[in-house]
Amino acid sequence: MDSLNKAKYFVVAVFLFLIVCYFSFSAPTNFPQGDIFIVSEGSTLSGVATKLKDLKIIRSKAIFQVITTILGGDKNVITGDYLFSEETSVFVVAYRLTRGIYLVPASRIVILEGETNKDIAETFAPKLRNFNKENFLQLVKEKEGYLFPDTYLFFPMTKEDEVARVMQDNFNKKIGYFQEKIKNSKRSLKDIVIMASIIEKEANGKDDAKTISGILWNRLDKGIPLQVDAPFLYILGKGSADLTTEDLQIDSLFNTYVYKGLPPSPIGNPGLRSIEAALNPAKTPYFFYLHDSYGNIYYARTFAEHQRNIRLYLK
Repeated sequence: MDSLNKAKYFVVAVFLFLIVCYFSFSAPTNFPQGDIFIVSEGSTLSGVATKLKDLKIIRSKAIFQVITTILGGDKNVITGDYLFSEETSVFVVAYRLTRGIYLVPASRIVILEGETNKDIAETFAPKLRNFNKENFLQLVKEKEGYLFPDTYLFFPMTKEDEVARVMQDNFNKKIGYFQEKIKNSKRSLKDIVIMASIIEKEANGKDDAKTISGILWNRLDKGIPLQVDAPFLYILGKGSADLTTEDLQIDSLFNTYVYKGLPPSPIGNPGLRSIEAALNPAKTPYFFYLHDSYGNIYYARTFAEHQRNIRLYLK
């Protein structure tokens, strides 16, 4: 074979090799742009490769497995949800799956001030695929009041233990601002948080919050029952308008009409405004308050004045 023919065969071989490489390493023509690929816990490299091939994300399972093994080994395909918004090569697919580069936008989840742990579980469950409500409530069983209400960004595959940790860490971070004041006050952190959780449900605004805080601390310091309705929403799911005489007599440590002092634990997760109000109550001569149907608040120094306000504004 002369040198000219050898050169022709070499060119053809290189050309065929390049074609094979192109079709093996490039993305399939019907690549599912915009789809999310899920790597579940316990997935094997072979299983992931098969699924990628079936979904037309890669052309060759063998090449994907070789590249992935080189990059991170058989056990280094990281669990999670991966967004493939555009066609990409098998190299990029393997690199992302071995590095946990998800590119899935985080879900923006708002937890409102005063929400209970149960409310929080109900909010997260439909938005996080791996979130288990029952497990979450068990994890935070003793943490009512200490999960900070805020706007959170979580990836869709986030589990309940991570949510609980992040929310508790956020509370610890936020409460850090008040640590010195709490230390110098005559109140414990627990009492502050319990009072703040009540204020969160009882107050309609910033000014109300501090005045109501002053009234409730006044009552506690004088040994007068708090007689607030907010705990009934927590234990019975009933607001003030729905409470009956029998409800007000229920034998529960959360019933502040029957038992003096604070409830045994918070009745929700308060925000900064209520925590600050509980820690910095307004100095007030009042011992009673009520809201009318429009949200206006009326204060009273004595029970007789309070009864008068009831007749004037609640009848």
